[in-house]
Amino acid sequence: MKEVPQLDPKTRISYDYWNEYFARTLILTREGFEAVINSFEKKPVKKYTERFSNTKYISVTNEINYDKIERLDQLAELVNEIMLNSKVKSETRFKKIVNEVYQIIKNQGHLYQE
Repeated sequence: MKEVPQLDPKTRISYDYWNEYFARTLILTREGFEAVINSFEKKPVKKYTERFSNTKYISVTNEINYDKIERLDQLAELVNEIMLNSKVKSETRFKKIVNEVYQIIKNQGHLYQE
């Protein structure tokens, strides 16, 4: 088993998980929201616990990060539900979720203005 990559020493959350969302923020900026929707159809966002499973990584969850990882997993489920199954795809809701994910992982501010 290996260590979780790019682990923040305070939050014990991996900065590497941001990659699940980062490419989609670039797609939104460069190609627009429809392209973001298409990106979800090709590859949904993985939950934190899917990307860093306890079978491959050491100490993925612990008492310091448990609540944050649980929330990241909930947000992954929510964004996938919105982007894949909802009749109304919402750029505003997508940005709101991205902001919360960014704040949890980076432990600071927002990516998009609200």
